[in-house]
This record gives sequence, structure tokens and C-alpha cells, in this order.
Amino acid sequence: KGNVEGSELKATANVLVIPQNLQYFVDCNNPDSSTYKSLDKVLDLYNTVPDQEYADGSWGYTEKYGTHSADSGDRFDAGWYAYSGQSINYKVPLKAGRYDLTFGFKEWWSQNRPMKVSASYTPLNGETVTQALFTTTISGNDTATPKASLTLPQDALVSLTVAKNLGPDPVLSYFSVQQEIDHSAL
Repeated sequence: KGNVEGSELKATANVLVIPQNLQYFVDCNNPDSSTYKSLDKVLDLYNTVPDQEYADGSWGYTEKYGTHSADSGDRFDAGWYAYSGQSINYKVPLKAGRYDLTFGFKEWWSQNRPMKVSASYTPLNGETVTQALFTTTISGNDTATPKASLTLPQDALVSLTVAKNLGPDPVLSYFSVQQEIDHSAL
């Protein structure tokens, strides 16, 4: 928000900041996502659609969830909510490396909703590795965009899980995956 120089006119602009090396932008339950379309115009995203059900060799959500739909196109207004006792889970294939993950949440029903987010994968030795990424609480009609880092020692199919944390079942509006670029060779 600002003022037009040399006048008393006020100006407002929505700016979409695109992170370097963004690989996935998943807009949950939002097939007409304007944010996804804007990103897809300038990036070669790994996901060719805003959201999809998981299939072997691909990416996507692993179960059926409750749907929260909106006509606004806002990436926070549409999404999934988990049914009683259910977590929201996505599987995403990632190459070895370090990643920055961003999750978008909105409380649609004015509750206090604590959630915990984790990532898990199974390396070649066969023992599943689970990493707690963060906990967050949304309440009222709030939104939140917590970030986390994940380092993979090898290529893996990563499960990203949003679970309840001693409160109502979880919700999820969107998430993104950005691979960090290793500049050490430079």
C-alpha cells in the first residue's frame, strides 16, 4: 500500500514473491488456483496441476479429506480439513538435497486449532526417518505460513503430514517446496 508520488491518490498492489528454485506449489482442493497459474507461467513447477490424488510414480494427497471450497481464488480460502482422527498427508518425490518448505493454513471456523507437521521418508537401509518440522496454532479467522527445512541424504518419496496437536483435526490450504541451491562450488 502506498501513495502515488505527486498526488494524494492511494495505491494498492498485490505482489507475489517467487522463491528461487521453487519446485512444487500445491494449492489444496483448488483446481482453479490463480496463485498456481501465476507461478506456473514463470516457473517449471514439478506439479503440472494445483492438486491431485497420489498415484505411484507421482505426487499427491493420500486419502479423501473434507473440502473447504471458495470462489475467491485466494490460496487460503480453499483447502482440506481432516475428518475425526485423520491427518492430512501428501507424498512428494524429492532428490537428495536441502529444502525449504512453506505451509499455508487458515482457520475457517473460528476455533483454536493447534497442529503439528512432520516429514518422513525411507532411505536405502529400510528404516523410516521421521522429522518433526514445526507446531503451529491458528485461531479466530487467522492465517499462518510457517516454514521449515528438510535435508535428504538421498532421493526419496517424502510424506508430509499435518496432524492435530491436542485440539481439533487439522486443516491445510497450500504448501510449497523449494530446493536450496548449493553455492559452495562457486
